[in-house]
Parts: sequence; structure tokens; C-alpha cells
Amino acid sequence: MTVSLDIRNPSYPLSQAAFGRALRTGHGRAWTQVFEHGADGLADTLLEFAVMCPVFDTQCEDERGDWIAQLIIHSGLQHHAIDRIADSINHPPIDSLFWNRAHRAQVLLEFAKQSVPRARELVYRSLARDTETDDVIGAEEIVELDGKEGLEIVAAELGKWLEEDPNWSANNNILYKFDEVAGKGAGLKVLQDAAIHNFEIARYLAALEDDTREIGAQDFGLFKTSKKRPNRIRQKRVRQFTAQEILSQLRSNEPNSVSLLMSWMRKTDDRNRRIVFDALLDETDPSRIQTLLRVFMPLGFPIFNEKLPEWVDHPERYVRHFLLQALSKTPDPRIRQLAIARLESEAVCYPFIELFTRSYQPGDHQHIENALRMYSDENDLHRQICDIINVFESNRLPEGVRSMLFSYEFSPCTNCRLKAVRWLYEMGVAPEWVLEESRHDGSREIRAFVNGIQR
Repeated sequence: MTVSLDIRNPSYPLSQAAFGRALRTGHGRAWTQVFEHGADGLADTLLEFAVMCPVFDTQCEDERGDWIAQLIIHSGLQHHAIDRIADSINHPPIDSLFWNRAHRAQVLLEFAKQSVPRARELVYRSLARDTETDDVIGAEEIVELDGKEGLEIVAAELGKWLEEDPNWSANNNILYKFDEVAGKGAGLKVLQDAAIHNFEIARYLAALEDDTREIGAQDFGLFKTSKKRPNRIRQKRVRQFTAQEILSQLRSNEPNSVSLLMSWMRKTDDRNRRIVFDALLDETDPSRIQTLLRVFMPLGFPIFNEKLPEWVDHPERYVRHFLLQALSKTPDPRIRQLAIARLESEAVCYPFIELFTRSYQPGDHQHIENALRMYSDENDLHRQICDIINVFESNRLPEGVRSMLFSYEFSPCTNCRLKAVRWLYEMGVAPEWVLEESRHDGSREIRAFVNGIQR
């Protein structure tokens, strides 16, 4: 579905659908709605996100539980939220995914800080091992809430779990959390003192030490290991390989051949890269084509060849993906022509937008704008926006404003929205309403960036 690029300040009060979308994406307009216009008719939508994590990419984005909790408290819905969260703990829902449970612990932490009745009790009751990942839910929240006492309670509980399941691998996240406030090494010192009289804490520390020995880590000084020097000999040897030796290693299907080839490609000269490029053009095996394309992804191809566009429609998905990634790093006017032709003919256009990254010409924003789609699949929408941002971060022209406003408005990812806000501001084309609502964004990084702007 094509979209209108006439993106303007949202009108208030927000509809239920617009409010729900703002909660999900973290746009500051949700905050504006609640704090300036109230939450009448929006309670069910707000309470839904008391128990369900709204974050699109939980591995990379900011947590948002405290932001959601503050909206709930201001709306006077905290007691209803507590009931829902308690029910989810007592009767785990079908959707009891790790990130939903972790989100509920974050909401409870903020409630407890604001002295919401029953919140502190539920923070402690949320402490659990996730059955799918073996990660721990609620541990860091307890440490943040109750400091030294919380650290000792959690460590003792982890020690009990280790007794019940010796194969479980405990992590040291609670030490990191405590040290954020008390200073590096403070958490370890607390637990070492407590372990003298508490077998469960001693067991937890012993498990950390065993794991640390196994991986050679030195984070908390549980024991001493010597620091390894950089392996300059290996680096020198990589540079000294000839192109033919590298290609022979690749064809042997050795387990480390791909990483070796990628390391070598970063260090070798253009003549050797051309030899590998010629080998790529002669290759017919799809798996080796895929591998050779992959090593050109970071730097692009040394030259353009007319055979490359033939692989755009290759039946192997990763051949297509690695090819487009490498082409996007290659400056050549024929790549621009390929991008224009594909954007005009394809129903799914986003894989070809990034081809403008190194071949962009002033005015090409029109081709990109005409190709933008509102994909129903959030992952497709996110990929499209990532490509838009890559193109205009590499080609910093104010004419990209409409595409970057599209990215700000529709990205499901706060990291992409931060990049869009920063670009709009630095290019001097950020609408005042974007900066204003970003002051209350669900992302701490976006709030910090915008609130640090001198205006």
C-alpha cells in the first residue's frame, strides 16, 4: 500500500487506534495525550501494555516498562494494572513469553518506586527462571529496588536453583546492576561477605567462578588470569596469504574458511580483491557464490560487472541478500539505474532502496518517495526504513526530509526513530512538533538527545 508523505503534527485527542499505536512504538504523543488530554476511553488500551511488552526489537531497544507505568499512574489506573499483573503471575497466560514477563517486572518496579500498594510484593513474586531461555526474570528489578538487601536475597535464591539444577548456568547480571550505583566490584564484595554465613550465596559465587574459568573472563576478579596479547603473528600470516591460497581454503569447506577470507579481504590490496572477484564471477555453486558475496558486503565490489544484476533474481535467498548488500557499497552509475528500474517495477521495493547508498544523485529522493509502502508486516516496514536511513545518512541532502519524516512516523523501532530525529535536527529540517513530542518519547536515548539540544 502506498502512503501519503504529508506527515503532520497529530491532532488531539488521539483515537484509540492512534493511542495504541503510539504506546506500541513509544512516540511521545502517547505521553502528551495522557498528561495534557487525559485517558478517557483509553484505559483498556493502556492496561493492555501493563502486561504485554510493546518493544519491537527487545534485543536492541530501550526497555519501556517505566514509561508505561508512569502513564498508568497519571491516568489513575495503577490499581487495575496491579490486578492484571497479579493475575498473570497467579495464572500465567498463554503468551507468557520472556519479554512480556520481563516487561511486567519493569512496570512493577516503577510502581514500587512510587509506593503503589502490592507492587513491592509482586516485584519479588516475579522472580523466576524462564523455562525457554533459562534467563532470570525480576532479579535486576529487585536489586535496583532494594540495593544490598535485594542483591543478597536474589543471590541466595539463585543458589537454591543451582542446588536443584546443577546444570543451570547462572549469570552475573545482578552484580552489574548493583555496581551501576555502588561502583565496580562492590556487588562481589557484598556477596563474598554474605557467603561466609549463607551457603546459597556461596554456591552462586562458586558457580560464577566455574563459568568464568570456563570462558576465561575477568569481569569480577573471581580469580586471576593473564591477559592475552593480540595475536599479531596470526594477523601477519593472514595478510601474507595469496589469493589462490585463500580461495583454495574456501573450496576445502574448512569450518573457519569464511571468517579467514573476510579477515584477509579487509587487509589485502585491490589486486588480490580483483582475483577473488573474478573467482566469484566464474563460480556456479550457489553455496560458494553466497560465501564469496558475503565477503564483499562490508566494502563492496572492486568494479561493476554486468553479470551481477543477473543474480538479483537468484533462487537462493541469501545470494540475493548478500548481492544487494555488496552492490549498495559499490559506487557505479549502473547500480543507480538498476535501483530505479527495480523500484518502478517491483511490488516489494525496500530491498532496492539501499542501492542508492553509494550511487545517489540529487533528485533521487523522488524515486525513493514514490516507492515507499506501508507494509502490513512490521519486519518488512522496518527493513524499508533501515534502508531509507542508510541512504540519507550517506547522502546528507535536505531533500531527504520527507523520507526521514516517514521513517520517524512509521518506524516500529526506536533506534531508527532516534536516527531519523538526529538527521532531521542536524540537517535543520526538523519540525518543531517532532522535537517537542520527542522530549517525552518512550526511548531514553531519544529523550536525552532532544533534551540536550540548545534551542
